[in-house]
Amino acid sequence: MTYLALARKCRPQKFSEVISQEHITKTLSNAILAGRIHHAYLFSGPRGTGKTTTARILAKSLNCANPKGAEPCDECPSCRDIISGVSPNVLEIDAASNRGIDDIRNLREFIKYSPVGGKYKIYIIDEVHQLTSEAFNALLKTLEEPPAHGVFVFATTEPQRVPLTVLSRCLRFDFRLLPFSKIAEFLQRLCDAEGVKIEPGALNLVASKAEGSMRDGLSLLDQILSFGEKKIGLEIVTSTLGIMDRETLFGLSEAIFERESGKALKIVNDFALSGGSFELLATSLQEHLRNLLFARVAPDIGELLEVTDKDLERYRELADGYEESDILRAINLFSELETTLKRKTSEPRIATEITIVKAASLDRTVKIEKILKQLSSQPPPLSLRASLNQAQMDLMSEGSLSGTTEPQKEVGAQKDVTPSVEVETKEGKEQIHTTEQQKTEVSPPATDSLSLDAIKDRWGEFVDRLKSQKYRVSAKNSRPIELKDNLLVIGVPNSGAKFIFEKSKDKPAVDRAIRETFGEKLKVSFKILGGELKQQERERKRATATDLKEVLEKEKDVREILDTFGGEVVGFIPKENKKKKD
Repeated sequence: MTYLALARKCRPQKFSEVISQEHITKTLSNAILAGRIHHAYLFSGPRGTGKTTTARILAKSLNCANPKGAEPCDECPSCRDIISGVSPNVLEIDAASNRGIDDIRNLREFIKYSPVGGKYKIYIIDEVHQLTSEAFNALLKTLEEPPAHGVFVFATTEPQRVPLTVLSRCLRFDFRLLPFSKIAEFLQRLCDAEGVKIEPGALNLVASKAEGSMRDGLSLLDQILSFGEKKIGLEIVTSTLGIMDRETLFGLSEAIFERESGKALKIVNDFALSGGSFELLATSLQEHLRNLLFARVAPDIGELLEVTDKDLERYRELADGYEESDILRAINLFSELETTLKRKTSEPRIATEITIVKAASLDRTVKIEKILKQLSSQPPPLSLRASLNQAQMDLMSEGSLSGTTEPQKEVGAQKDVTPSVEVETKEGKEQIHTTEQQKTEVSPPATDSLSLDAIKDRWGEFVDRLKSQKYRVSAKNSRPIELKDNLLVIGVPNSGAKFIFEKSKDKPAVDRAIRETFGEKLKVSFKILGGELKQQERERKRATATDLKEVLEKEKDVREILDTFGGEVVGFIPKENKKKKD
């Protein structure tokens, strides 16, 4: 017996079997029960969402001899003829190949005759937007005043190309893309029926590549089942369908955002040696970065990401260390790369590698709001000169206002190039910090002088020594709270920060930073003090904001400096008060 593809074998035969189009199937069912049969319907929507299938079910229901409510029985001669495609009362044509005026004239002649063994003659025209203008004009009169037994059903993926004169004569139903979960659930049932065991990760990857089209999902599954294995894993899916696995994407994105160009290029080289397409790489990276962006801006809306729960948690963890603007710039770079590759460049690998290095070399964004927040968290400045000095120190540690920064290298002696700031005062212009100074190596404090206060004073240096962004973010929001018998207790704001420090595979990097900063290897434990830390932060900000506001009101020069960023200085308001005002 000839093999039947899954897309044909699993085609729904009743309204209740159509997945995720209840807003259409319920309306049609109620119309059939009430006898409100319209003479023309327009089914529009993406490919593989059930337009033609629903049209055939409608045709069966209208001519079924023994309907069960609005559902066809699939057993009477009329239903069996429609299922097998030989019914004299159902004419299905493809407008892509029958698009001329002569084809429509033949249809007009055919519709004059009464149905045989049924109530209606149904004319299903697929891809109706392909008809010529002359063919549409020839169809208009018949469409407007058809015989009582005539019903037209038009299906199209581009309703905007259908003339308004035709649209106004039809009842329009818009089909939606199928949810990722519905496709995965249906494919799982098919695998169970076929006696094939498929891993959840592999199944989810197939469902996500279907992109909302059930027919595409069935075709992909058909291709995988043709591999002949009874147990389908992730490797079989990626190799058979030419899909990038998420581990490669995660590794590549981490290397890019951690500015590790060499590691990123090695991943690209391994991908090229495996025979992967660079156009696929650019497309997959855009999808991956899109998931990362959504996890950053909408972490609580998991349904936006068509991934497993495990991958969702991983996206959320990574997104905490990245800014939206950095992710968006990376997406733009790979979008440009995809456009370049589609133009069939002669050196796709070189173009891809250059884009990878460019993405890994992007400066990290530092927002002016973040710099102002750091200024407000510092002790009240005694003068304008002290304020500017502190601002310069913050800029040097976080990068320039545009995000420019270079990784620090641990060397014996470092050159400290202090930026020059020109300020207009009543006495004239004054240059602050315009000389280059040589810094001698700062040796860690002696072990016998190490105290909790000393650790607090050098906490900022410890934060700067952490190379990983996720560690720096967590460390900035933490505080040393106790030192006893060589055991340092660190208060962290939440369980997420505690997990990052305790469970990460890179914990030795934290221990190394502690040893290099404080002069000895301390034992470290972590305690969640979210409420206490927040209260201390609020009290410090409240006192600092009041003092800074007084300084800013006296020093017009500070306002002039900040005005270059397009804003007006009005003072500092504690965060909790600002929320109440908003």
